[in-house]
Amino acid sequence: MVSAAYHTTFLSKPLILNANVATNGWEKGLEKVQGTFAAMMALRTTERSYLGVGLYGMTHYNRIPVMPILIYMNQLYPDVSLDITFPSYLFLRYQFCGNQRVSIGATLENRNFYLNPEREDLPKISYFSEACIKPELIYEYIINQRLYLKARTGMSAIVQSGIFNTNYKGIDWDPYLDFSRKMSSYFSVGISYNLF
Repeated sequence: MVSAAYHTTFLSKPLILNANVATNGWEKGLEKVQGTFAAMMALRTTERSYLGVGLYGMTHYNRIPVMPILIYMNQLYPDVSLDITFPSYLFLRYQFCGNQRVSIGATLENRNFYLNPEREDLPKISYFSEACIKPELIYEYIINQRLYLKARTGMSAIVQSGIFNTNYKGIDWDPYLDFSRKMSSYFSVGISYNLF
């Protein structure tokens, strides 16, 4: 993947431009080169709140190549904040004891990859795509300036999942196979190291 970011101003407002070019493939070879572009502009910034808007464009898409983005953060109380990045996530966060935080909300998650199903009724090169909505509870503990502990639990429900054919724009909307499952629970614990 190659990524580039550029900071500038537009109409006297901060503007961040970001572009990514990546190739997707597997052990049998490369499939498609994909590009994404994002433009984010801060509309209002105060000590307690932030409002930003933007656009996210992609060369590999289902129905629309461009998606609007809304970012809103508000410090409701000294220890409670609202954090929204639409359409990715929405969280209510509570900071306590200086180095701990609990968040409750939901995320929209997508995963996709190429595969060779080796079935006559499916294309030789197919594309698996799955979108899930995940209501979750997150606990974060700052061990030191660079080391963080994070535990998360919640439920995962499929919005859309299937195997698709590919075309020059991205993926065909109608899947060859649809997948569904009951809502499932999950729990994970991890440690992250922040270089900066």
